[in-house]
Amino acid sequence: MKRNFTIILLLILSSRSFCQNETWTTYNTSNSGLINNNVDWIAIDHNGNKWIAATYAQGGVNVFDGTNWTSYDTSNSGLESNIVYTISIDSQNNKWFGTYHGVAKFDGTNWTSYDTSNSGLINNNVRSIALDKDGSIWFATLNGISKFDGTNWTNYTTSNSGLVNQYVYWMAIDAEGNKWFATDGGGVCKFDGTNWTSYTQRSTGASITYASSISIDKNDDKWVGTVLNNGVYEFDGTNWKNYNESNSGIAGNTEIYTFFDSTGNTWFTTNGGGVSKFNGNDWVTYDTANSGIASNHVSCMAVDTLGNKWFTCPGKGISVLSASNATVPVTLGTLAAQLKNGQILLSWTTYTELNNKGFDIERSSDGNIFTSIGFLSGNSTSTLQHTYFFTDNNPMYGKNFYRLKQIDFDNSYTYSNNIFIENISNTNTVLNVFPNPATGTINVNTKGYSGELLVTDISGHIIAVIATTGDSTAINVAGFSSGIYFLKAGNNSARFIKK
Repeated sequence: MKRNFTIILLLILSSRSFCQNETWTTYNTSNSGLINNNVDWIAIDHNGNKWIAATYAQGGVNVFDGTNWTSYDTSNSGLESNIVYTISIDSQNNKWFGTYHGVAKFDGTNWTSYDTSNSGLINNNVRSIALDKDGSIWFATLNGISKFDGTNWTNYTTSNSGLVNQYVYWMAIDAEGNKWFATDGGGVCKFDGTNWTSYTQRSTGASITYASSISIDKNDDKWVGTVLNNGVYEFDGTNWKNYNESNSGIAGNTEIYTFFDSTGNTWFTTNGGGVSKFNGNDWVTYDTANSGIASNHVSCMAVDTLGNKWFTCPGKGISVLSASNATVPVTLGTLAAQLKNGQILLSWTTYTELNNKGFDIERSSDGNIFTSIGFLSGNSTSTLQHTYFFTDNNPMYGKNFYRLKQIDFDNSYTYSNNIFIENISNTNTVLNVFPNPATGTINVNTKGYSGELLVTDISGHIIAVIATTGDSTAINVAGFSSGIYFLKAGNNSARFIKK
């Protein structure tokens, strides 16, 4: 089935009206296999299974496949504790559990446990988990941050890094791979792999000293929830915009967590006000007075492949908002490009995926004729946010146009919008071209380069785009007019003369 990258728009009639085909279902201990109503967290894996954590009730983890319920706790699994704060699903569909006493990984068969006694984990109280582009797992704890690359552990604290506070409640990774941390008492930190940037109330004017959460939308804006009745802040990279009960339609000011659906809406769960939805212009609030939600205290949200919204309601179980005509395409964030050390780094984020086989990465010198330069596998069907990274090791000199070809498992496909970035690196070296001058055919040494050769005239107009053929590439220039021409291959360039 062909899937579009286009965001679907829903008609919002008013801030208190709802589509007639929306229905609510609540699961609790009286009508399901849920073992505890005091649930706080939910995540949905690649197979559509719902993983539900009962944090403060010490209820372990429940799994719901749509029909059957399964429970895991310390007595029948590798969970380090029955107090489970967070669940994260990686690209291999492994489940990672952050608990009160360490981390547990479940691959569907085997459990692996990590704590301070058997690993380099800096603290056992793990509140947030994120996966970076290199496959490393990051753990936000109440005593700093740990990074695990599968072999080695690296820890970051206030004493050895720019982390401003060691109580880290939440983390997220943006499209460029920057790590963002929400701390309890120090505001927000960003780590780009080398440098740390701190965002505090003093530096931003935003009341983010006690930050409870941080989420990143498709535009790469950061949404920071607060603890002390300060609402939520949207940071666009320059400005911090506050949303609270007095200046917006948000239903609460404290313990706000931000989530995103496939149609571009931003959702805010609150402690006491229900859940609010914002489409950029209008607000809708769902609470016990106007909807079927089980409680006004909502702690987490997840969206399944049909577009149904699942809300954890501590003390009341789980409420599901469904729409009979809900569909979820592959929803794509901004395709971004960055020139670094002669390479071009591409990144993009998906917010939902349905039957997504993967992405062909295509490049062009003129924005018209594109050639595939690589492929990244998708995450099949998923409602989790996934960030993809691809490096063009041999970009062309000058303009490089890129686009994504998203391919479904039935081989239908859709293209993203084109972007371009100019490679003006000064690291160019001279290609070996012979004979030079030439009358018929030139031979170009292309050993170690896989890509396209760009031929331009002295005015910079593109004359030909040639695919390389191993260590040496022959180009027939017999039809060229006499004059000076230039060859460009990634960061390499050469000049030759046609007699």
